[in-house]
Amino acid sequence: MFEIEYKKGLSVFKVELKRATYKDSEEFKEFLVKELQNKPKGVVIDLSKCEFIDSAFLGSILYGSKIISNNGGELRLVACHMDTEALLDLTGISKLIQVYESVNEAEKSLKIS
Repeated sequence: MFEIEYKKGLSVFKVELKRATYKDSEEFKEFLVKELQNKPKGVVIDLSKCEFIDSAFLGSILYGSKIISNNGGELRLVACHMDTEALLDLTGISKLIQVYESVNEAEKSLKIS
């Protein structure tokens, strides 16, 4: 359901769900919090497989965003489904967190060395 890949100071969280909903939000939040104890400087949350995200799951992402920011890190999101991108725009999250169409683009934007 959730995977993580480590790359030179960067953590890429992959959400392997077609629908990211309240049923999965608490588990994702716990997974994120546990992995963020390592205080990565760059974090990418890959939502490219998600066709739908509900408000509870968005809340888990925002919770993680606060932890990342408090640790001096930066967060990027990857969303390539039109409905997911529209939701991030509608909720204003895309104004708080930069959204990219690919993990590669998101990683490059972080400039972690």
